[in-house]
Amino acid sequence: MSKKLLLTLIVVAGALALLSSWASAGKQQLVAGTIEDLSTEPFDCHEACGHLIAVADLGTFDAQMTGSLTARVGQTYNDGGRGAVTVEILGSSMRGYVEGLGETRLWLDRDRPLDGSFLRENQPGTGFPATQEMYSHLVLQTEALPGRTFRTLNPFSVRSENLDSWPPSGARFELMGTVEFEDVDTGEVVVTMSRGSAIVGGG
Repeated sequence: MSKKLLLTLIVVAGALALLSSWASAGKQQLVAGTIEDLSTEPFDCHEACGHLIAVADLGTFDAQMTGSLTARVGQTYNDGGRGAVTVEILGSSMRGYVEGLGETRLWLDRDRPLDGSFLRENQPGTGFPATQEMYSHLVLQTEALPGRTFRTLNPFSVRSENLDSWPPSGARFELMGTVEFEDVDTGEVVVTMSRGSAIVGGG
């Protein structure tokens, strides 16, 4: 084999190895994800929710519901050296039959949108795992109180500290505090929700 041919083969092999290395790096980056690389297209996902609901004069009930969430990421920013991105909640709903209350449902109050939802990497430059917080106002109706509609007084706030992907896939979000619901007609606080969690993107 001539030296020229041997040199050509070495150059070609080196180029192929370099391309393979770039492809692998790109694939790893896609799998791991970075805050800047996330798709801004809206996504829809399933929720399995469990919340403790207290209703004045009726008692406290363990509400197991299913629902859906629609959200998308927006502007990226730096949060103390960690990559972060705003999150916009486009739709949210939960529904289920609750023993003692009957059919109960909640949905996003589109008339009162809230800012502040975000996704932020836990360690600088890693992308994932990440922490996500979401803030929204909700509307509630229950079969036990026919003809009445309730809305949140304070934000319905949930948090997950170990997301490994976007959109979330099987991530557990915990309610960050007790939420009060007022009667939209009288302003009376009738419903409170506490100790809640939801599995988002589980199916």
